[in-house]
Amino acid sequence: MKILETDYMKLTILNNKIVLVDVADGIEITKEKTQLGIAMVEKEMPGDYGVIINRKEDYSFIPVDVYSVHNSHPRMKAIALVIYDNRIVLPVATEQRLFKGKLEAFNSVKLAKEWIDSAVD
Repeated sequence: MKILETDYMKLTILNNKIVLVDVADGIEITKEKTQLGIAMVEKEMPGDYGVIINRKEDYSFIPVDVYSVHNSHPRMKAIALVIYDNRIVLPVATEQRLFKGKLEAFNSVKLAKEWIDSAVD
């Protein structure tokens, strides 16, 4: 396990195909912040990978911008969203349409990790 950090996010590489993303509370995730985070991850991952986005904090993002960055990285094959409450800003079905890979929502990191393990070959 390796941890990469910025002042607004923590990226934990759980294994050779799973990255856990925790975003700081109150942050606005921009296209530029997303590009930086993915660039850090891409240097560490040996092949195709999936991302678990742990939405335990309250932050904002512009979905079209963020998913355009995700879609420009073909090795990112899957995104698992971990959602803890009903404060969902954007329906998961909308996020599924924005991302070209596989995307599912879960209520725990454990379930998300199991899914990513099976979703990324």
